[in-house]
Amino acid sequence: MKAIFFDHDGTLIDSEVTHFELWKTMLADMGKELTFDYYHTRMAGISVMNNASDIIRDFSLALTPEKLFKKRRALTLKFLQRQAFPLIRGSKEALMLCKSHNLRVAIVTGGTRLAVEKTVSFYGLEDIWFRRYMV
Repeated sequence: MKAIFFDHDGTLIDSEVTHFELWKTMLADMGKELTFDYYHTRMAGISVMNNASDIIRDFSLALTPEKLFKKRRALTLKFLQRQAFPLIRGSKEALMLCKSHNLRVAIVTGGTRLAVEKTVSFYGLEDIWFRRYMV
């Protein structure tokens, strides 16, 4: 084995609590209450755009999915300016173990480049991550 690929969200980082809190804050500002049970059963692991459509329907919001998506995206960008999503326990150690065995490491994601770059810089992983190519 010469290289190993790590999925970003769910393997290296745990973004679900943060996503819940961002949605909860945004909906509270609109006078709506988001419960963790609703989030966990209806939203977790689903794209922001699909979540936006479901929320508009389920919470009777007078917005388009695109507008709600943009508001939510702005909150995520604001969050990522301050910090990264939390690492999953043991993920940094797993990356360092790969490096100590001279394995190349790549982080792959269906998410945003910004989130991965923030993880790499915030947690000091620059020397571990060998490629910075994203499609």
